[in-house]
Amino acid sequence: MKPTGMRKLLAVGLVLTALATGLTRPAQAAAERLTVTNSGTFTMNLLGSAGTAALGPATDSTATLTFTKGGGANASITAVVTATSLTGGAAAGHDITLTVNVAGGTGTQTLISGGTVGAAVTVMSNLSASTPAETVTYTATSNASSTVAGTYTFTVKYLSSAHGSTSSPTAAAAVATVDSLTVGNSGSMAMNLAGAAGTDPMGPATDSTAVLNYTHTANATKSITAQVTGTSLAGGAVTPHDITLTVSVAGGTGAQTLITAGTTAAAQTVYSDAAKAVLTNLTVTYSAGGHASGTVGGNYQFTVTYTSV
Repeated sequence: MKPTGMRKLLAVGLVLTALATGLTRPAQAAAERLTVTNSGTFTMNLLGSAGTAALGPATDSTATLTFTKGGGANASITAVVTATSLTGGAAAGHDITLTVNVAGGTGTQTLISGGTVGAAVTVMSNLSASTPAETVTYTATSNASSTVAGTYTFTVKYLSSAHGSTSSPTAAAAVATVDSLTVGNSGSMAMNLAGAAGTDPMGPATDSTAVLNYTHTANATKSITAQVTGTSLAGGAVTPHDITLTVSVAGGTGAQTLITAGTTAAAQTVYSDAAKAVLTNLTVTYSAGGHASGTVGGNYQFTVTYTSV
């Protein structure tokens, strides 16, 4: 065999070896991935009684955050609200405060304050490795005088600082439908004879010890009516009387007549056009008058029913 032929075979073998070496690749880092699930719906109920404003706090901890770290520097994760919607209406004009807390993260961070969306906040920092499913806790508070009832859905964008992976779940906070009204009892008011012997008018007698408290979260305005729904006379049956009874609520529609000369009137509007109202300790003033010739002596007790409409 000629020497030149051997040189050709050796050259071909070197080429094959080089090609085989070129097929070997370095191991690749795992791709970064960030996933945050949706929250449940958490409801802000009235914190106190009628006449108070605070709604909530309401809390939900059903969402989870899972982060698979890619290569490179340590990562931080931020969160920011990017959209808000209200079931059945526009979401403008609320004063909800929404916070978030991711287990193992930076603690409670405020996403919305008094209805104003804030800048992105860091919820986890200095992550050198992947994290398992960490609990995400949202908390919401509001005010009945500024936020109408309904379910507010917030889109929250989570972003990794390392490779830019994102997740945009929703947090759903519901403002409860609140319509709470209380009115206290009056004191006793005595209708004395207005003049001397031989005169007939009795009274007027006035009492302003009762107060009205009211809270509602309806989108529409509300009014309050009052009507006498029962009368009793201490020590005996109620015989025909000619008492006239009026009522007025501070800031309302002025004096309204509930009974005229013994005849009960239909429901009267004592406060009107209250929008997302919180009415606290409004003075209720009753005034009564009658005649000695038309009303027997005794203690008349009137049940007055107040209704929000």
